[in-house]
Amino acid sequence: TQADVLITETTFAQPGISHPDTAEEIKKLNSIHDINIIIGCYALGKAQRLTWLINKYCINKTIMIHKDLSRFHSYYEEAGIPLGKWEYYDKRKFRKEKNIIYLLTPTAYRSIYPDINYIKTFASGWEKLQEGDMKLFISDHADWNELLTLVEKVKPKEIFTLHGDGTHLANYFSDKNILVHMLHNS
Repeated sequence: TQADVLITETTFAQPGISHPDTAEEIKKLNSIHDINIIIGCYALGKAQRLTWLINKYCINKTIMIHKDLSRFHSYYEEAGIPLGKWEYYDKRKFRKEKNIIYLLTPTAYRSIYPDINYIKTFASGWEKLQEGDMKLFISDHADWNELLTLVEKVKPKEIFTLHGDGTHLANYFSDKNILVHMLHNS
């Protein structure tokens, strides 16, 4: 759809920033069989997306959800957005069985100490949040190439950027007859 004005976030609006393919990132979890996985993630949006992705690409994994995520999962499902199979975290089952992925909030994630009985990772597009035993680059923001594709499809005369730094976008489009207005720089 074309529009004269495009309002977009610019969290990763910087040449050279390119997120890996989401399906391939989530499929990395399939290579872990003999130990459970703990994934830190944001409660609204990210946790639900991860649940859906794991159900789609990691069909042999059991998904357990931290209690603080469960209400958001319920909201999604009540709104008719299917997430697939998930269950509430069961400490005993998590310790006894394998092939379990436990999704929990950032606060709960940070309170869990490293242990040889599980792998820890944080799902984010930010390198600085890639802590734990493995990296899991799952971003909910557009990268540089995705933003350029969006602008190409929308063909706006003006772009308003927020949530991030739109400087690189403004510089890129300065000679292409597209005005870029930065509403906020991070």
